[in-house]
Amino acid sequence: TLTATGTPAPAVSLSTPFLSFPDTVVGTTSGGVLDLTTVTVTNSPTATGPLTISGISISTADFGVVPPNTPGPGSCQLMIGIPLAPGDQCRIPLVFSPTITGLIGASLVITDDAPPSRSQSVTLTGLGLSAGVVSGLPASLPDFGKVLLNAGSAPQTVTLSNTGTGPMQILDIYTDGYFYAATDCPSTLNVGDPPCTISVVFTPYDPGPQTGHLYVSTDADPSTPNYPGGQPTSVALSGTGITDVVQLFPRNLLFGERPLNNTSPAK
Repeated sequence: TLTATGTPAPAVSLSTPFLSFPDTVVGTTSGGVLDLTTVTVTNSPTATGPLTISGISISTADFGVVPPNTPGPGSCQLMIGIPLAPGDQCRIPLVFSPTITGLIGASLVITDDAPPSRSQSVTLTGLGLSAGVVSGLPASLPDFGKVLLNAGSAPQTVTLSNTGTGPMQILDIYTDGYFYAATDCPSTLNVGDPPCTISVVFTPYDPGPQTGHLYVSTDADPSTPNYPGGQPTSVALSGTGITDVVQLFPRNLLFGERPLNNTSPAK
């Protein structure tokens, strides 16, 4: 009697193919052993052989694996090269430490001896937030008053400060309506830097009341062009355009009778 036996083979499964981390300020860390940011690797109870993990890697430095000596159940790092029997599992606790602002993606790759691919991957995503905080911008500027058409008003200024714990990127400063801005703000405002200045003038081209806004877009906004649906910080502006009206007084000048070729006194 002949009995056919197959080669013992592991059957690996992961707790999730996708892991999203909480929004995290650049330079800080979220996740960890007791967080939900953990991937569990299981050798299926129906497997016919042990599973051996040979490596764990992540494609960017913004994500990391918690060191294996950190308290927590069944670290896969400690199991590298050690067979997992059918039904056994280990865990990979992960952290997110963004180095840039915006949406960051990476892949966690687990190399093992499970056929057919002999590697498994998990997609990791997280949003890096600026450590900067916009400060000093008022909700509105005083009305610019009445200004002649095509003429510029006296400037009004606002100051921009960073009162956060890290650098703040200034992405754009712009206006709408008949208002125009000039600034000495740098592209990066660090903590401790002196406030920078934004100067706004009103130059109307149409008569009547006019409104507009000064917009300051930074990576410290709740949302910016780096983040979908970005909304910059705004300052409301207003003024009135008037036409140039000249009136002469008196309306009549009487020079009286004068002989020919004789010049009257000036009036």
